Amino acid sequence: DVLAQALDSLRTELMSEESRGLFLHSGGVCVLLSMLRTGRGGLHTPVDILMQLAEQSRYLNPFLEACSCEEFFRTAAQLLKNPRLELPTLEKLSVLLQKLSTIRSTHSSAYCRYNTLNMGILSLIM
Repeated sequence: DVLAQALDSLRTELMSEESRGLFLHSGGVCVLLSMLRTGRGGLHTPVDILMQLAEQSRYLNPFLEACSCEEFFRTAAQLLKNPRLELPTLEKLSVLLQKLSTIRSTHSSAYCRYNTLNMGILSLIM
């Protein structure tokens, strides 16, 4: 599958700080969110790429700010409603939401959405 190969190449390329900056600057997060909403490319690799971008780097804050949008939270909510969502993907989404909660002081609405989605995660696990 060409898309799977492209995502694998992207994941490898994003190991470089410079590539992360270019990816974020060119709106790559929105593309990943679109892929997650439509299911193209599966769920695992796009979520893995988001997790990779959430690692400590000089681009962590710009990444978190790019995720502090309605589109991210709608996509996360859609994924959480998926009855076939696997536990590892659920755990990764939870980690992303926790990281987003760290910027709550400047994005209080993001923090409120995080709490709502976190409650949804807990209800799915229990």
